[in-house]
Amino acid sequence: MRETQKYKDAFEYWLSLGGQASDKTCGAVGVKFGVSTNTIWNWYKAFNWANRRDIRLNARAKKLEEKVDGNVVDRKAKELAELDDIDKIAQAMIKSTVKKDEQGNTVLTIKISDDKGMASMIGAVDKIKKLKQLLIGEDTERDTQELIIKHIKPDLEANE
Repeated sequence: MRETQKYKDAFEYWLSLGGQASDKTCGAVGVKFGVSTNTIWNWYKAFNWANRRDIRLNARAKKLEEKVDGNVVDRKAKELAELDDIDKIAQAMIKSTVKKDEQGNTVLTIKISDDKGMASMIGAVDKIKKLKQLLIGEDTERDTQELIIKHIKPDLEANE
């Protein structure tokens, strides 16, 4: 049996009804196309409607997945660009608090009253870096804040 446009239209209608292999669905298709439920069952078997449905649904799912993946990548790229801008501002703010004196020593241009103040300032940069790592799927478990404080704290104490 050669598949005509009528059979293809019947398949599309069956699919639009949910694509279920049941007497109810096949009966509804039969009514619309002026044939018996048994005839629709014959078309269902002869033209592999179940396999065609599965192929169609898998293709739709793949297209949807590709679209979602593309949207996620686009959103992540935008968020990374925004975080880069914020990171540059934060880095510039931190750099503006440090200068070299006549002997070439690094000194702070602002007074930080305690370790918590420095930790807070560095913590903001650390959070930005971790957000960027999360967006690109990298490990975020490195505690850079603690390492930075260990290296800067002796300089702070020396300049007091």
